[in-house]
Amino acid sequence: MILSSLVDDPRHGSHIYGGIVSYDTKAKRKLLGVKVKDVYTKECSLEMAIGALMNSDALVSVAVTGKAGPVSRFDLNSLGIVDVAISVRTDKASGNSDIPADSSFPKTFTSISRRINTCTKDGHQHTRDLCEKYKIEAARGYVSLEIQQLVRKLIRQDTVINALRLTQKHIENNNFYRQWGTVACTGH
Repeated sequence: MILSSLVDDPRHGSHIYGGIVSYDTKAKRKLLGVKVKDVYTKECSLEMAIGALMNSDALVSVAVTGKAGPVSRFDLNSLGIVDVAISVRTDKASGNSDIPADSSFPKTFTSISRRINTCTKDGHQHTRDLCEKYKIEAARGYVSLEIQQLVRKLIRQDTVINALRLTQKHIENNNFYRQWGTVACTGH
């Protein structure tokens, strides 16, 4: 959804390198080099974002992992919690980054991450209302298919909006320049 949002404007298509959809845990590990055990974490989103850059010629990557539902009625508070990470390829190491101290991570990226909760403060009011309806139904033991589908769609839409805002902010906080016909970035 993130990539499709970017190319909705035909002027952006020439600036898009591509996308990797890695829904399954095994795909996250194989395609993006994810090592952390729990794939619903900030650390996983950072590994995904960095892995996307390491496996491509892209300058910027956006990674999202989280729970859009269905979730267990015993884990309703995790509904709508999503970890977003943005990595930007730089020409030098950056101190202003969420990249872990792990020496296996390349230091020529500047990365930020944020945990969002689309069912509370980070979601549109309509999303928050439907999340509450989902939780009420789940507590009773059954969530209707209509509510499940709509909640998942709204959580994903709000995730796209939050991810693109975070991406814009991170890009604005870095200095981009042209060198030999290509774009490069110096991290702050």
